[in-house]
Amino acid sequence: MKLQALIIFGLITVGLYSQEYDRRECKVDSNKNLKAYIENGKIPSLNLGMAKAFRNAKDADGYEIGFTGNWSTSILAPNVTLPKLPKQQNFDNEKLFVKYDNLTCKYSPYYAMDGDPSTAWSEGVDGDGIGEVLLTFVDVRKKIKIWTGYGRSEEIFKNNNRPKDVTLYIFEALNTSDGTISITLQNLVLRGQVEYTLKDENGYQEISLPKVKLVGSKGTVGNSGDRFTVLGIKINSVYKGEKYQDTLISEVSN
Repeated sequence: MKLQALIIFGLITVGLYSQEYDRRECKVDSNKNLKAYIENGKIPSLNLGMAKAFRNAKDADGYEIGFTGNWSTSILAPNVTLPKLPKQQNFDNEKLFVKYDNLTCKYSPYYAMDGDPSTAWSEGVDGDGIGEVLLTFVDVRKKIKIWTGYGRSEEIFKNNNRPKDVTLYIFEALNTSDGTISITLQNLVLRGQVEYTLKDENGYQEISLPKVKLVGSKGTVGNSGDRFTVLGIKINSVYKGEKYQDTLISEVSN
């Protein structure tokens, strides 16, 4: 009986980890429909890696970074030479594909939620990025802090744009589901919004959000007391950078 249980466990384990890597390359126009979704007050779904979903770990092996590739209206293309990939992906070489995809995600929304202000999300359109939107996974019932600009150094902070006037959108997911290494937030509805002026400082600043009524999520993730909320940040104006026009946000968290 014990041997049978071990065999069954082994089969489950093999099945769990033998799935081929589902590529998640980041694109400059990462979510063309996001602005329309926000205007209508409804976002159909968003994927999120497990480490970010439970706010308790970094994605050590890199498999989760691409999940948040569509959490913004655009992403700055990295100024790097991308490596050549094998013609066919298989279990032996899939790490090469993971690395390639993660390089394309250097300025993706993941890096505004990784707890590290030396990394950042950047919009990817021409000009100052006015009207571009970033989504972040935070608990809107708690204090929110934001680090605007590129916090890697004081020089880099001053060289790039920082958001000034923004519109903040509060969304709640009505449904959730979980996968092997990710969760899906489904049927997100707008619960409130507010105009806000951010300070121009290279460090964390607190954001005041209006109190909104949350009803909770139905699904396979969390428990009845959990609320799965997303904060949207739309850039309305910027503090101009001394050298570049890219507008960045380094971190948004509780």
